[in-house]
Amino acid sequence: SSGINAEWPLRPGEFCERNSLLDHLSYMFPPEGTSPEWDEDGSYQVDKLVVCITSTSSSSGCKLVEVNQKAPLAEVLVHGEGMLVSGGVVTFEVYVRNSETHMSHILGT
Repeated sequence: SSGINAEWPLRPGEFCERNSLLDHLSYMFPPEGTSPEWDEDGSYQVDKLVVCITSTSSSSGCKLVEVNQKAPLAEVLVHGEGMLVSGGVVTFEVYVRNSETHMSHILGT
């Protein structure tokens, strides 16, 4: 199909922290664009995605917390309560909402 086709891998410097995660996802997974090679069934569509971070603020240990995709990246990073940072890097996990993988990670199974 036609549309914007993001090059893989994406280079972090191409985005500004004032942009939202939704801006990033829309660029990587355009609604009418070509799916990345690894998304064989085309399930990664921007309107079907959920972004999570690992939070350590839970009394039961680490858990996945859904991130507000419309918030600027800088806001997510500043207000990410208990956000797990490893080696100065925050990992955003992107899932197809309610997929088997999403549900298994949310439930911790």
